[in-house]
Amino acid sequence: MSLTSASEKDHHMVCVLHLDEKDSKEKIFLFTESTLAMCQNAELVYRFRSQSKFRNIQVPSSPNASSGYHVKCYRKFTSVSKEEIKVASAKLDELQSATTITSPIIVQQHMQPTPLDSDNINADFRNLRSGRPPTPKTVFDQNCLFCDKTRKLNKDKVRESMAKCQTIEMKGNIEANAKLLNDTVFLGKISSIGDFIAKEVKYHRSCLIAYRDRANAEKQKKVEKEASSWQRKKDICLKALESTTAFMETKLFVFSNVLRMQDILNHYLFTLQEFGLDESDIKKENAKKISIGEKILLPFGDRVTKFIHPTITVGKIVFKATISMDEALSTKFGTHRNSPTKIREAAFVLRNAIFKQPKKYFPSKVTVKDFIEATNGRCKPSKHVWLSLVMKSVTGSRKAIEVLNKFGHGINYHATEELETELTYSTSDDSRLLPWGLERQNQLHTGVAFDNYDRFVETLTRKDTLHDTVGIVYQDVFECFQENPDADEVVEGEEDNQLLPLNERRQSSRRRRAFNESTDAIEPYYKKPRMTRESMISLEDPRREELPASFYSAQLLDLVWMASVFFQIENTPMWTGWNSQFV
Repeated sequence: MSLTSASEKDHHMVCVLHLDEKDSKEKIFLFTESTLAMCQNAELVYRFRSQSKFRNIQVPSSPNASSGYHVKCYRKFTSVSKEEIKVASAKLDELQSATTITSPIIVQQHMQPTPLDSDNINADFRNLRSGRPPTPKTVFDQNCLFCDKTRKLNKDKVRESMAKCQTIEMKGNIEANAKLLNDTVFLGKISSIGDFIAKEVKYHRSCLIAYRDRANAEKQKKVEKEASSWQRKKDICLKALESTTAFMETKLFVFSNVLRMQDILNHYLFTLQEFGLDESDIKKENAKKISIGEKILLPFGDRVTKFIHPTITVGKIVFKATISMDEALSTKFGTHRNSPTKIREAAFVLRNAIFKQPKKYFPSKVTVKDFIEATNGRCKPSKHVWLSLVMKSVTGSRKAIEVLNKFGHGINYHATEELETELTYSTSDDSRLLPWGLERQNQLHTGVAFDNYDRFVETLTRKDTLHDTVGIVYQDVFECFQENPDADEVVEGEEDNQLLPLNERRQSSRRRRAFNESTDAIEPYYKKPRMTRESMISLEDPRREELPASFYSAQLLDLVWMASVFFQIENTPMWTGWNSQFV
């Protein structure tokens, strides 16, 4: 047993300082506090040597049972002088003092991240050479955030190690770069991850720098492509002028309408607003409406005629040159002429309000919480409804339901009580005094037979005995369907409302949270029967002569039962039990 445990222990120990492709058969020694301190000082020196072969080696932060060293590897790795260690420590202090929180990438370009755990950092690299699959050190994703790869070789054909996100600003910088590149897939991935530090997000420094350079290049292209604010305003005004010219071309020469100059200028201002011109610039353009009106009419030349209408409220009118003056003046400009303009103005205002709303990108994997936020809570998944109903039924605790609702796992307590009340009403509406299949019809023969079932009666004290009285109802088979007199009256239009989907149903005028039961009054039965209030069918009614289809089969069953009783056949039940076997 001791040999086996010793061999297994050596098998799991790995030399973290070994760089040769072939595995060495030398004995591996575990780190002590002194040897580990020497290796950490040497590691600090090699971090500032860009051409050193030991630059990518990472030493564990504390001694453990899996990380060790060969004697030869330890001598080669720790062959640094004390002066080099002092110089490296001074460089590290300078970098830490010069680096600010807003630029965390500078430190990461010059330094490798220090491991936070005590496990062997180079275990994955050594396990590949030894044929053992690497074991995961965390439950989170170990791939690079950008390339989705665990291993990557740099220009020197050396495996590049991954760094962990350790600052809050890292997520904001990456998200800003993704928005510059309009990378919706990557934005969804960032949104689904959430907290970068808590999820231990890892990345290659080269991938981060490449993605940042792409975003900077895209930003530079946009800056070069977009002109100054004056040029942008000029382009918008030119587009609005072309749109207004096309509007006049259609109205004047296709429909032969007579337009007011005010309507033309309003169309021009609305188009400026549609193309995204600032409100202050729109007010400046409105102040120059006289010169703008002349500029709009300039491309048409002699094809149009302008004239000041005798009515003061109409103002200047514009019409096609082929239309006579009398016909143009006979055009009525009432309130109905402003309706399309008002509708267009409202549409532009609504469109700009929508564009000003902040955009939120959906993650790549949409969850129930995202669905509820998108619908503003109007659509509730079945899981949320049933969970609150079950918790109310099992625990009856309002606090438990409110806690689930605050964490987004269920509906609130008031909605739960309303649903529970409505379910009770719907269940009570479906209840009937008679069992299913029995109809209250005067022409149907109906009978009830009760029988007493006794169990566990062979006791001296008569305790724990069961006496159950079961009633069996039998009735003639009724082929056609008739209305049930016990059914509730259905309000007109309510049945159609129940057939609609949930989101299209009319909401109830009041919300019920208490159940008011309306019980059916059952009249007591006395030994002396009395006349019922319902009128019975007359003796001459032809329905009394009708025999149902089940009459002959019931008659045959009664005959067989009487014969069985007469001949004393074993295990023959009473008449009620006999009929319950066949009916």
